[in-house]
This record gives sequence, C-alpha cells and structure tokens, in this order.
Amino acid sequence: MCPYHGWTFDLAGNLVGVPGHKEFYGGELKVEEWGLRKAAKVESYKGFVFATLDPDAPPLDEYLGVVGRMGLNMAAAQGDMAVVDGVQKFRIDCNWKLAVDNVFDWYHAPATHASAAVTGFVPRRAFNDAQHVVALGEYGHAISGPRLTPEILEGLKQAGGIVPPLDESWRERPGALDELPSFIADTRGHPNVFPNLWIALSGTQICLRLPRGPGCTEMWWFTLLDNNLTDEQRAARLARTNHTFGPGGFLEQDDGENWVQSTLATHGTFARRHPFNFTMNLGRGEIKQDNSGAHYIDGVPVNEHGQLWTYGAWAEWMSAEDWNALKRDHSVPAGSL
Repeated sequence: MCPYHGWTFDLAGNLVGVPGHKEFYGGELKVEEWGLRKAAKVESYKGFVFATLDPDAPPLDEYLGVVGRMGLNMAAAQGDMAVVDGVQKFRIDCNWKLAVDNVFDWYHAPATHASAAVTGFVPRRAFNDAQHVVALGEYGHAISGPRLTPEILEGLKQAGGIVPPLDESWRERPGALDELPSFIADTRGHPNVFPNLWIALSGTQICLRLPRGPGCTEMWWFTLLDNNLTDEQRAARLARTNHTFGPGGFLEQDDGENWVQSTLATHGTFARRHPFNFTMNLGRGEIKQDNSGAHYIDGVPVNEHGQLWTYGAWAEWMSAEDWNALKRDHSVPAGSL
C-alpha cells in the first residue's frame, strides 16, 4: 500500500484498492491502467535479486561477468546465509564515488582506523606487510585486498572471542572455495559490484551507496548471518557488525568523517585547480588472466589499481550514448595499471 494516499496493489503490481474510488473518481478510474510499472528485467544470482528499468541492458550473468559473480560468491560461501530483518539507512555528505573509492583503499587503514586498533576492535598491523591481489572485471567490477598467509590467518584466530574480530574460518568449510578462483581463495578482498554494491568483511555485510545529489550519499547496510550459528554466536556476530559499519560503526564513523571533510576541501576555487594524486604503485601491476577468464593483478603492495579501474569505468559509462555503445567500447583489462 502507498502510505501517502492509500492506493493498494497486489503482489503482481495490479492496483486493487483506491480510497474514494466512487466518491472522488466517480467510479471512472480504470484501475487496470494504473498498476505499478514493471522493471524491464529482473534476475537473481545466489539469492541476490537485481532489477533494471533499461530493456537494452545485458542479461545479469553477462553484466556481472566472472569478477562480479566472484564477489557475490564470496558472500554466499559463508554458509547458509540469510538477511537479518531491517536495513540501516543514513546519509553522509560526500559523493558516492568517494565511498566506493574507499572500498579498495587499504592505505588509509593504519591512520584512519588507529583508534579502533587501540581499543582492540581490529588487530594492529594485521595486513601491513601483505601482498595484494586486485581482480578487474568488465563494466567496472573489482575486488582488491591482501593475501592471507598462514601467519596472518593464525594471528586472526589468536584474536579470539566467540566471533574473532576478522573471522576467516569460513574458508575451511568443505566446498566453500569451489566457486572462487585460486588467486582469490586466500585473499581478503573487498568486492564492489559496479557501480555501488559493496560486499564487506568477506560477506557478512553488504552496502548500497545511493547518490542523493552530488554531495550526499545514502548508505543502506544489510547484515547476513549463517542460519547454522548458535544463538550465542548470532548475538556476537550482530553486535560485531553493528559496531563495524553502519551509523554506530567504529570504522564507518572514522571513514565518514574523512569523506565529509575531504568533500568540503574540494569545494574551494583553489582546490579545484589541482589534480588528485593516484600514482601509488602506478605501472607496476601486470594484468594476468586465469582459466576462469578473470583478469587480475597479483603480488603487489598496497595500491590504487581498484580505484583507477572504477573511475575509468565510470567515465566510460558517462560518455556512452546507450548500452550498445557501452558494450562495444568498454575497456577490457589488459596490459598493466
């Protein structure tokens, strides 16, 4: 039911109830003509439902490609996952692309999240010396993060608790890695399904970054939990996620403050005269391709390859006249970044 005027629709989208249909419309309103407009295409993958209003958009499987599916596979591999009731929604005064940029930014963590490390909420120096993997997909999908060496995994386990601060034990479940390429199976990557769907913390939270104007982004945080968790584990996991990202999250508040202040700093005339620096490990990331068809960069330190790929894809989306042009002209990962 529409909460504004009370028009009511059935599950097929048909208009079935209009308050005052006889009194105010003289019984002449043709309800069969005023049902909800249907999305051009609706498809699902691993329980995630995607819809588009564009009839020319490619099928979901083609759009996601290997890398887009890979990110969703990482969430599904956590176990018998279900969405927790309720969505956390709030707004941050920044452009949505800055929030997406942060997904691949492992450089900021020691400085931005120092307070969370001091409290023990996240381990100190957990990934400082790790080599990174970056997966690059057509249409802008990307995954970026550190490889989990045996030493790193052992350190995460030692953090202890009912739910360790950074729990990677799901990787040990039989079959959990079957749908993940070998180069990503031991990587704590941050997947972003272009343009704005982030699968966070190896799949226990997902976030949509919805633009509400050039300087405002609305965050929609969803929490996923394994149905096989005990009540004690479930409560601990919920507490953990609520205090990681979302309006009450340690890390979200750290990041959000920086995004707001960074945005304010770009508004001035002087600041607009100067470019940003995206030269970290630039030109040192050789793009490879595995048997699944996925393109990736391996064995590099902290880098900005994911950010560069995302911004490049966004520019292609903005300049393409239609889907046919984007299909024809979009970049395929090759060479180096």
